[in-house]
Amino acid sequence: MKNILIHGLGQNSKDWDTIKNELETRGITPIVPDLFDLAKGRKLDYPTVYQAFSELCESYKDKLNLCGLSLGGLLALNYAMQYPRKINSLVLIGTPFEIPKGLLKFGREKRLVTTVEFYPPEGMDSADVSYWYNGKIKRKDIIAILIELANDGYVAIHEGGGKKSDYSIERVKEYPPELDDNKRIFFDGLFETGKSVVTSKDLENRFYHTLNCIASRYRASSDATRINTLLSDRLQLVCWVVSILCLVASYMILNSTLGGAERFIAFAVGIALNLISVIVSRYVPRRTDKSHANLEKITSFRNFLNTAEKSRLEQLVLENPKYFYNILPYAYVLGVSDKWVSKFEGIAIEPPDWYVGTSAGAVTAVAVWGSMSRTLNNAASSMTSAPAQSSSSSSSGGGGVSGGGSGGGGGGSW
Repeated sequence: MKNILIHGLGQNSKDWDTIKNELETRGITPIVPDLFDLAKGRKLDYPTVYQAFSELCESYKDKLNLCGLSLGGLLALNYAMQYPRKINSLVLIGTPFEIPKGLLKFGREKRLVTTVEFYPPEGMDSADVSYWYNGKIKRKDIIAILIELANDGYVAIHEGGGKKSDYSIERVKEYPPELDDNKRIFFDGLFETGKSVVTSKDLENRFYHTLNCIASRYRASSDATRINTLLSDRLQLVCWVVSILCLVASYMILNSTLGGAERFIAFAVGIALNLISVIVSRYVPRRTDKSHANLEKITSFRNFLNTAEKSRLEQLVLENPKYFYNILPYAYVLGVSDKWVSKFEGIAIEPPDWYVGTSAGAVTAVAVWGSMSRTLNNAASSMTSAPAQSSSSSSSGGGGVSGGGSGGGGGGSW
């Protein structure tokens, strides 16, 4: 008996990894083909993909247990109808009646080709990396620019001497206006009151304006910052409009004067169409060439942060003693800061001259981070705070400005 998991449109075989791992713990080894690899080199349409899938199924002499999602469900259903004697069981998840023409072309995301990257893409600050990786900019991720400014020598961070939530940020030197725009806006926002040292109280319910200003620089309407192609965004919008119309129609049908059976049949059809629209809307986004290239570089860099060996890190620190601190803000916005820090266990690093706190004199990343993370967490809390009347519009904590889609991953925690 063979067990085959078939992915949906816009996905690949890796989307079944969680299910596959769970099945393997129970002694079941599923077959998880990549549909678009099966049809590689051929015309990309439904008949071609189905033919490639059928050839795969025919290569097994045993009966099949098929489980398909969306497009995968449609392929499994068609195969079961054509070869019922080959089927032992059939599981369909979110399976539409048919795949709209052209959706195979526009819904398929290009495969990521990763390399080894020891550094983030050239010319990108941590906010840029967060945006291109996640498909939107989270205001809390923008706080990572504070570490960049400190590490570049423009500010110093001091732990508070009173309450645990206290901290202060000192202006060490002016930030040149011709350099990175995000850093310049962030720096100016810190010291716009004219003080050379600002505390958490100075930034509460005020600094969110600066975060909003930086976030507004990432707009889907700009070709330079567009995440997904305009066509795929429009297709997704059509899907959502259809979904809303189906919901409204279903509600009106349910409250109409139609007879019992007719009313509930029409209601069920409307709900089914709504679900299909929602499912299809997930698969139509397609990144632009620029967005895809940036995602490849950032994903490669993130993979290195997750898998870096101690010997390689020791070499990088030897070449650049500030390497750990240079990478730290990027590790945070990519959601791997804790793992990144733990990899430096046993590696001697110089304590930062821009951070004054209980970590003074510490020579390990874990010791430095233990003190620093508390202060930065407090900074994130006060900097993203907004008055009650502004909080809904500023989306200060987890909100963000979308670039037309979303990538993988998310922020970490200070």
